[in-house]
Amino acid sequence: MTPLVTLVDLMRRSVQWRLTFYFLLILTPIIAVSLYALDRSEQIVREQVDVRTREAMLSSMDQIDMFMNNVDQLTVHISGNKEMNRLLTNQDSPTKTILNAVTLKRQIVDIALMSKQVENVWMIVDPLGTLISPATGGRPFHYADLDWYQATIAAQGGVVLILPSQDAPQPHPQQTYMYGDPAFDPAQNAELLTLTRKMGLGIHGSAASRSVVGVSVSKKTLLEFGNRLLFTDDSHIFLVSPQGELIASTLSEPASVPWREWVGRNVSGRRVPYSSDPMYVTSVSSQSSDWSMILIQPERLIKHEPAQLQRFTVVMIAVSLLLACGVSLVVYSGIASPMRGLLNGMRQWKSGNRQVQLPNYRKDEFGLLTEEFNRMVELQDRYIRESYEHLLQKTETELKFLQSQINPHFLYNTLDSIYWETRNYEAGASSEMVLCLSKFFRLSLMKGRQAFTMQETMEHLKYYIRIQQLRFGDSIAFEQRISPESAGLFVLKLILQPLVENAIVHGLEKKPGGGTLTISSGVEGDDLVIRVEDTGNGIPEERLRYIREELDKVTGQSLRSFSQPRVELFGLANVQTRLKLYYGEGSGVVVESEGGRGTRSVVRIPVELCGSESRGGGAA
Repeated sequence: MTPLVTLVDLMRRSVQWRLTFYFLLILTPIIAVSLYALDRSEQIVREQVDVRTREAMLSSMDQIDMFMNNVDQLTVHISGNKEMNRLLTNQDSPTKTILNAVTLKRQIVDIALMSKQVENVWMIVDPLGTLISPATGGRPFHYADLDWYQATIAAQGGVVLILPSQDAPQPHPQQTYMYGDPAFDPAQNAELLTLTRKMGLGIHGSAASRSVVGVSVSKKTLLEFGNRLLFTDDSHIFLVSPQGELIASTLSEPASVPWREWVGRNVSGRRVPYSSDPMYVTSVSSQSSDWSMILIQPERLIKHEPAQLQRFTVVMIAVSLLLACGVSLVVYSGIASPMRGLLNGMRQWKSGNRQVQLPNYRKDEFGLLTEEFNRMVELQDRYIRESYEHLLQKTETELKFLQSQINPHFLYNTLDSIYWETRNYEAGASSEMVLCLSKFFRLSLMKGRQAFTMQETMEHLKYYIRIQQLRFGDSIAFEQRISPESAGLFVLKLILQPLVENAIVHGLEKKPGGGTLTISSGVEGDDLVIRVEDTGNGIPEERLRYIREELDKVTGQSLRSFSQPRVELFGLANVQTRLKLYYGEGSGVVVESEGGRGTRSVVRIPVELCGSESRGGGAA
């Protein structure tokens, strides 16, 4: 079963799930808008941060360009200085040449002192093959074969940027000036970058045209212009030349990151070896120098404000979801609690507690519903009691009327027997018959008892059977088989007498030579079974079918009216009616017969209803 099917099934069976789903459904547009606004705000903040970062980087690049322009102007000033170019060309004697070199050194020192942000100013004096600088004074220097020197001469007065390789030699740490070592190339210090220009700028035909001036600046000085962009220790700046060469970097090992891929691009989510955080890369280029600056910084700096907004939004969404679930639970509890109370009340009423009343403290619709339930229970209880009492009175009246009809009917038949006996036999038999009749009526008319045990019932029936035996002589034999388990069970008074009477009058009396009447009782399963059998001629098939159909019409809910005397099936209908009234639809009498072999009337009564003589042993 898929989760969707499971959810639909839960919603169909549970109001609580439906309420929770509906509350969450209401929140769905709000959550969607919140997430969209969060994503959009993150994009806007990123764009704004990117714009501010680029503006700050361009501002730093402008400062670097201005600084480098000043350095370039310094090389222009020195290269076109007429006095310096005169000292370089005045070579009348070796002594004069040396004195000119000393004068040049003094002027270079003065320039270096005035340019505080310049790391070093030096000059190659071609006539002497000497390098002059404030740190070394003058020293021999083999420069003719150096690439940067040849490039400077070939530039014809143009400026040349010299970028030492990262593996260039470093100055000796014990020297006061980094150029104190005579073997050190001033243009190959890894910590500096140098602008060189050929002397004699603007002076045509000058002999100083193979002399070179160099101005070196520290890479740290350039990087200081971008320090305000670095807010964390893992943020770094890269300066790249138009040729794609690394000018300077705040990272000690720039080769560990792919800075060449970042030139001219803005990328996010980059990983670098020195930090576990993803990095954001921003790149800008100077329009004047074509230098590029690359800034890498942790993305958490850019996402700081969106992250706060994101946390706030997530908290609000979580609180909204919790409130939705909580409110749905409270609403469901407010609905389920009275519903459970009503359901419990209905179950109690169904189990037989007809006076159940539910506490009602509510004033809303559920309070009205509970109040109506209590009122309905009261009305139903009153109606049931009134209906039951009315039915009970009606039933008792009908039963007494039915029972009262038996006595005159039987009395008529008995008196008729006495009449014929007195005509055909001696008075002794008649007196015994009258005696049996008086005892029979004495037991029948006993007040206060509606039921007798099977044993007592058989004693009662014996008086009637004896009367019939006296009438027919030895032609009627009688047998009884009462099982021990059934002897003490109670049955209605006179319930068997009509069946015995039918067996004699309609069975044995019409058979020449008489027959045998047998009464037996026993417990079969959950029923007390009583059989009244005769060995008469039996009942024809059509007549038997008619009798059974008429008996099937008699039920406890549709009683036949006995307000008019009935001769047809009177005894059987009387017995069937009394059984249905007292013992329910599970009881009754069935007539069985075989032509020429006799008839059997079978009475079945549930054993559980034969336990006492109260109201005939039946259910109240």
